[in-house]
Amino acid sequence: MANASTLLRKENRFRRGKDQLTRVGVTAGGIFVLITLMLIFFYLLYVIVPIFSSVAVNPKQHLSLSVTSKTA
Repeated sequence: MANASTLLRKENRFRRGKDQLTRVGVTAGGIFVLITLMLIFFYLLYVIVPIFSSVAVNPKQHLSLSVTSKTA
């Protein structure tokens, strides 16, 4: 009977270790999901904000064209 008790304690300690490791893994996974959602939100904000800003057009080069009109 003493052997069964010792075995149960070892299993219990092993199970506690697995539970703790699983808890840390699930918590880290949840945190990474939240961080990923925040990054997606900020990326979408980065892409959409220029739509609402005013437009400015600056000419880089002035071109002059001479057109001659030939009628047939």
